[in-house]
Amino acid sequence: MKQVIPIPHRDGKDISHAIKARGTFIFLAGQIGMDYRTNQWADGIEKQTELALSAMQEALGCAGATLEDVVSLQVFLSHAYYRDQFHSVYQRYFHNEPPVRSRYHVTMLAPECLVQIDAIAVVDE
Repeated sequence: MKQVIPIPHRDGKDISHAIKARGTFIFLAGQIGMDYRTNQWADGIEKQTELALSAMQEALGCAGATLEDVVSLQVFLSHAYYRDQFHSVYQRYFHNEPPVRSRYHVTMLAPECLVQIDAIAVVDE
């Protein structure tokens, strides 16, 4: 069970500020912008974000969950200026009751890696 908790005076359009969850938790390791069929990195932040979120969907499906079950995301971007491009792709995947999300700008990713996304989902027991 996932319940978005409204918080007064905070915009919850693109992220939720608090979610209450009960059930079985699914923890996903960092999803990246690599095409696993070819072991090639995608070109550009938008394509890497697409691949990372598609990989997330696939992993969730294998665990009996969907993107709607995601309660928390940690997003690691290699550069702060990728923020808006990442967000435009993210909005296509998370538009109804989006998860709690933290975003970090880091330099510790592999040189080819522009984005990594960790996720926690919850499904009913």
